[in-house]
Amino acid sequence: MRQAQLQRAWAEYLLSSDSSLDNSQYTTDSPVLRMARLQSSAQQKPKLKRQGSYQEYYFDQKIDHFGLRGNDTFKQKIYINGDNYVPGGPVYLFNSGETPASPSYLVAGEPYVLAKATGGMLIIMEHRYYGVSYPVSDMSGPNMRYLTLENALEDIAYFVRSAPAFVNKSVGLTIG
Repeated sequence: MRQAQLQRAWAEYLLSSDSSLDNSQYTTDSPVLRMARLQSSAQQKPKLKRQGSYQEYYFDQKIDHFGLRGNDTFKQKIYINGDNYVPGGPVYLFNSGETPASPSYLVAGEPYVLAKATGGMLIIMEHRYYGVSYPVSDMSGPNMRYLTLENALEDIAYFVRSAPAFVNKSVGLTIG
């Protein structure tokens, strides 16, 4: 059943104007596109929330997960879309990488399509040293020592361990 949901969601995405992919490989006779057209004509597509209608949340993230700064923390920006979440459903964590986190990720694109198709929750986490998620007051050489692969990966692991309490406190949904 999940596979059919994913195929339907992917087909809908390919047909949408949001798709930045080259979907020319899918001919008008493609079973995927035929299925999407039939389903989209049978039901009206829901309107998406406008960008900016999702609240920013800030997670107390450790500056250094390996002891140099003790338990000092910084505020890491998080966005949460639980609109399609079904209790017990999957939770997708998307790190915005080398760009500021944006609520636009919550309403369009592959992560959104996947969460919507599976009754999942989508969480966007801003990468340390990008956007407003700075663990230090300035970008001087000595302060760059906290921008490591190990700290970035541990940011994700630490958030995942803390996510059930953080999500419940932030949006009132229970995960985990």
